[in-house]
Amino acid sequence: MAFDVRPCRTQDEFRDAFMAIGQYFGAELTPERIERILKVLDLGRMHAAFDDGAIIGGAAAFTFEMTVPAGPFPRPA
Repeated sequence: MAFDVRPCRTQDEFRDAFMAIGQYFGAELTPERIERILKVLDLGRMHAAFDDGAIIGGAAAFTFEMTVPAGPFPRPA
């Protein structure tokens, strides 16, 4: 079985990719929550798996600044 994986291009794709995994954790994704998440997660860092145009899975990589013993480590670009 072959399917396509690519970064999300729209908020609708983001929502569907997020809910493909978020449903298992009881997530409810409202438009307000999407806006809040997109403040810390660039849209293109959420990837969706497509099968015949339908989103069947998703994965994301959040970037954060973190503090290490030497001081803050900047968020990657």
